[in-house]
Amino acid sequence: MSEQQLYIAVGLPTIVALIGILVNIGYFVGLNGRIGSLETRINSLETRLDNRISSLEAKFDILAARSLSSITGWSGWKNV
Repeated sequence: MSEQQLYIAVGLPTIVALIGILVNIGYFVGLNGRIGSLETRINSLETRLDNRISSLEAKFDILAARSLSSITGWSGWKNV
């Protein structure tokens, strides 16, 4: 085996492996961007859901107070 054949036999797989590593890094960078975008969307949805739940809780509190006051004449907490 000549020197030239040895360099090709060793160098070509090394170059292919390095190209593969670079391609995988590109995939990871793209995937990281997509995960970041998904995280932003999930946080936005979580905030919206929290706001809706808070709104429903407030409505239920008002409804419960109205129901209780109409049934028993109770108009709120009084100092006892």
